[in-house]
Amino acid sequence: MSAYSRFTEVLPLAVLLAGCPLIGLIGCADSLYSEEPSATSEAENDAPVRSDHDHAITGTGTSLTFASAAPRLDASSFDAFQISRDKVARSLDAEQRAAFKNALDRIMMMQYQIDPDLSFDEQWRKQFGHLDGMTAEEVIERMSSGQSESTQPPDTEHHAERDADAMRVALLSALEGLRKDIARYHELREGEYPDLARSWSDLTSPIAVDGIPAGPLRRLPAVNPFTEAPQFASTVTDDRSEVGPETAWFYDRATGTIKAVVWYDDAMRSDLVVGKFMAGDSTEDIITYE
Repeated sequence: MSAYSRFTEVLPLAVLLAGCPLIGLIGCADSLYSEEPSATSEAENDAPVRSDHDHAITGTGTSLTFASAAPRLDASSFDAFQISRDKVARSLDAEQRAAFKNALDRIMMMQYQIDPDLSFDEQWRKQFGHLDGMTAEEVIERMSSGQSESTQPPDTEHHAERDADAMRVALLSALEGLRKDIARYHELREGEYPDLARSWSDLTSPIAVDGIPAGPLRRLPAVNPFTEAPQFASTVTDDRSEVGPETAWFYDRATGTIKAVVWYDDAMRSDLVVGKFMAGDSTEDIITYE
């Protein structure tokens, strides 16, 4: 057999052997940078690769620990929290998303009732800072656990009085801040009032001052602590016939007048009204329903 014949027989085998490591390296690179972890990585490790922060891997040497694949909340800053909150919500089905939103809304309302006078930065950190690194399931579970524990306070009568006082203070504080924002918008827009019954965006979106873009007048919609269902705690109506448990604020855009919607019994219990007062009546601060 000639030397050329031997070479042609050996060459395909050499190419095949040399190509195996190259194919393996390409596969490794693909598994490191792909959006989804490879099947082998899940089989070889107890937990899947984390998917929310570039598959961050912790550990030393060959002993690796992989974080949970479920998206988690990031409370390092307000903007980071909003981004991570939306990412968590997108990973849920409709029922889970509603439960997650309700839990966050309830947490926000409860904290605001305790410390209504905090600055915005202090307030949101008090509300959501302790949720850093948690999944939607953990947030819902924590909120459900907290509600079940609070359903039987040791002194029911005293607890109710304390809650009524805190809610009254929180509501009046929210009204004061909201009225200042509406007045400031009125000033900047040379006589125009925000259309809150349509959307909160007039106050929560950036606003131009003398043609120069400026920050929003407020970061979040105002919350009415007396609204029973948290998903309606910032709902605004300008229709008197819609005043009820699914509305939080009654607003007259023509005059810029804003009032809180409060159930009649809650208004009486919280001393929001004095003297002769009937369900459906209104004061400077509230409008009631039966």
